[in-house]
Amino acid sequence: MKQVGIYIIIAFIFYLIGQVIWFLIIIEKPIFDNEYLDNLIIHQVFTFFGIFGLISGITLYKSKK
Repeated sequence: MKQVGIYIIIAFIFYLIGQVIWFLIIIEKPIFDNEYLDNLIIHQVFTFFGIFGLISGITLYKSKK
């Protein structure tokens, strides 16, 4: 169960980083002066969020069986 908590915390951290970057891009001009690079970074951060969320869900499901 402790391992599931770690995966959920990591997923939340990636989600928070993605939201902050996305918010900064909306408020200001592109952070890295390249819109393509900004979109690529946001995509990767939210992909890591999804992966860690999926891993935590699968791990939680297996631990409850």
